[in-house]
Amino acid sequence: MGTINTSPIKVIIFSFVSFFITILHAQGEAENIGHLHSFKMLGGNVAVNEMVAQINLDEDYNYRESLSKARVSNTIYHFDYGNFSEVGILKHFKKAARKSASLEEFRSYFSERDLPFLEGLDPQMVSDLYVTLRKSTLNGYLELLDTTLTSLYTME
Repeated sequence: MGTINTSPIKVIIFSFVSFFITILHAQGEAENIGHLHSFKMLGGNVAVNEMVAQINLDEDYNYRESLSKARVSNTIYHFDYGNFSEVGILKHFKKAARKSASLEEFRSYFSERDLPFLEGLDPQMVSDLYVTLRKSTLNGYLELLDTTLTSLYTME
């Protein structure tokens, strides 16, 4: 008679503790829910100019890393023609670099589709952007390989 069955007491205490932990966790998630659905709205030409300058300054630019950061940031660029996400702009930049064999084709990609991304950029920034993005495409790798092999054969 002197022994108390502690098993139901432990179960009740464990249930209360886990219930309160679950409530505290849910409250923390509810406070941060606005962060998940927030986005930044930036003016078009100036903000794109800054984004391109950052791309051009980065010697080891990684498109995939930039794309994942853009997905997290949810940045929207406002132009006279409409709003574009940073993810969409980066995809257009990469696609234009992949599909074009020269700087003129790169520029015409945007003019043919009435995309205003390059309008506020000076020609040197556009050229640097094309060169930076072209390096990470398959055709860019093949051009680099061709240049390297040609220089090796001319050394002999």
